Amino acid sequence: MTSPVEYRVYYCDFERDEMIAADGAITKSVADILTLMDAVLTSPGSFVGLRDSKDVMVQFMVDEDGSICLDFPSPAERGSYLKSTTLEVCKAIVREANGSLTRGDTPDLAFDPW
Repeated sequence: MTSPVEYRVYYCDFERDEMIAADGAITKSVADILTLMDAVLTSPGSFVGLRDSKDVMVQFMVDEDGSICLDFPSPAERGSYLKSTTLEVCKAIVREANGSLTRGDTPDLAFDPW
């Protein structure tokens, strides 16, 4: 029997004035993360970030227009792979990652150096 997929999660919810810093990330199941995304990703500047067991990250941040900035940081390349998308697309990435948060076949990502 396989154990359920979990990720380390950090977030900032400006609407509710709640935050968990990246260095204090907590472990949550995929179901709990999807619920958290629905609650947090509603106001500009709010974000949710995930780390997998290999320390690969993905971050989702609400832009001023209500779209979500999908961000795959790449410290080795000193930049991020980004795209503007919807909450539903971001939730699908979390549902389908199966424990590995690689940018894989995510279309239309653009590299942005730091």
